Amino acid sequence: MKQIDIMVAHKKAEWDTQTQALESCLELRDQELSSLKNATEEKCKETERLCQRLDEMEQLNREMTIEYERQLTKVQNELARLKRSYEKLMKKQLKGTRQSSKSQEEDQSEIKILTKKLEEFHEKSLDWEKQRLQYQQQVASLEAQRKALAEKSELVQTQLCSRKQMFESVELASQSEIHHLASKLERANDTICANELELERLNIRVDDLTDTNQKILAEQQKLLHELKLSRNSLEVLHDEKMELRATLLSQEDFVTNLQIYHEQLQKELSKLTETLNVKETFISLGSPDGKCIQPSEEQMEKLLELQLTEEQLCKAKTEIKKLKEELSHKEQSHSRELEGMRLEVTQLTWELHQREITIASSLGSTTSLEQQLKIEIEKVEQKTIEHKAKSTSFAEFQESYNKVLNKVELQNKQLQKELAETRTTLEASSWVSQSKYDNIVQQLQHQVTEITNAENKRMQDLQCKHEEEMKALQAKYDRTVQHYEEELQRAKYFPSRMLPVSNVAAELPHRTNNVESLPYESLERSDILLCEDPEFSYMVSREHEKDFLPLSPLPTANVDVIAAKFLEEEEERSHHILERLDTHIEELKKESERTVQQFTHQ
Repeated sequence: MKQIDIMVAHKKAEWDTQTQALESCLELRDQELSSLKNATEEKCKETERLCQRLDEMEQLNREMTIEYERQLTKVQNELARLKRSYEKLMKKQLKGTRQSSKSQEEDQSEIKILTKKLEEFHEKSLDWEKQRLQYQQQVASLEAQRKALAEKSELVQTQLCSRKQMFESVELASQSEIHHLASKLERANDTICANELELERLNIRVDDLTDTNQKILAEQQKLLHELKLSRNSLEVLHDEKMELRATLLSQEDFVTNLQIYHEQLQKELSKLTETLNVKETFISLGSPDGKCIQPSEEQMEKLLELQLTEEQLCKAKTEIKKLKEELSHKEQSHSRELEGMRLEVTQLTWELHQREITIASSLGSTTSLEQQLKIEIEKVEQKTIEHKAKSTSFAEFQESYNKVLNKVELQNKQLQKELAETRTTLEASSWVSQSKYDNIVQQLQHQVTEITNAENKRMQDLQCKHEEEMKALQAKYDRTVQHYEEELQRAKYFPSRMLPVSNVAAELPHRTNNVESLPYESLERSDILLCEDPEFSYMVSREHEKDFLPLSPLPTANVDVIAAKFLEEEEERSHHILERLDTHIEELKKESERTVQQFTHQ
């Protein structure tokens, strides 16, 4: 029975493990299908996002090209304005050179400097145009790459659609098979539950039978122990009986010997009595002799011995009677005990017979149960064989599914490789463009620093000269004022000298006007230029307010300020254009990296 229980438990454990394995496989397949669904949905969403981003990139590129064209037109217009203003300045400076030779030399030097700066600016503009062409080429290459990526994304989208259809077909087939297998599993689980209930019932019955058998075996062991005890007691009684018989035989032999000895003594007594009678007759006859007295003593001794033997015989008889009574009592008790033992043995044999009958019936029931269990085990084995066949079909389906997954993984790896290659190419191109851009920016910054340093030095020199001239003029003015004050004080004492003093006083404002004529004329020239070009006037006025004193500004300083302002504005515009290009390149890099990361994550 224990072996049957072990076999049933082992089979039950195997069925449980197989059912759990099938359930786990089904759950894994469901999870894989859900993950594949999610992956396909994410890929579709990502393709849509990529298409949207491509459209946005196209729009941004178009807007950027339009903005670049607008900025170029603005730069060209500004260059034309600057050329016109420069030509006007050249004309006015030529007019000024006719008036003063000193200012002509300075203006020529400044014009040369400005021409050099304009040539440099023209060269820079050519370099900027070259850079613009390079950036346009880069933009064209990026657009070509974008188109290639768009084509690749379309291919990926088509592949994803085909894969999605494949997955849907596989999913439908797998769902149908899963439903079929689930129904079969439910049926198998129902049958297993029914078999488990039957096995539990049979196990309960087997446990009851085993309990009854154990009880019967315990009772049998008790009865056997009692039989052993009764047999031992019988053997003891038999031994005692044999001992008593031996003692009785020995006593009977002793009694027979005593009887024989008593008979001999009786015979001797009879002989002695005869002799005594004879002697009595002789005594009665009166012829006693000394010889006859001696045998009488011997006879007396023999009589004493006879008495003693008679007493011993009486004692032996009494003992024999006692022993016979004891034997009879013991035989009666032994017979009673034997009868009781016989009755007990008969009862025990009857009980054993009945229990053997019950054991035989229980064995028959156990054999029937074993047969039922064997039949059920055969059924379960058949079901396990069916489950194995189903598991083999499921394994084949799993192998096909794994093959499809491997193909998909290989295709994903190929796409990842292609994306990595495109990423490397994009990074290389961006790195090259970034390096070129950095070199150009460094060159421009170096040139700008050189120009700014030269302009700062020149402005400092001009400011120093201007301050020195102002100090000299202020000293001359103070001297003249002191001189005329002294003359006025003298005129008070000498009124006859009023006329020359008045002439000198009249000459004072004339001189002051001559002194102040140069800055005033320069201011008029600057005002004419300001009226002609409002933007230029705003720049000149702002720089004039910052860098020059209001008393005596020079025309050379105004020209330097205009050129410096012009260069600063052009540099600012170039920086703005370069910053826009940098931002555009960085956005393209970021978007390319995002696309690469998305495909790598996929």
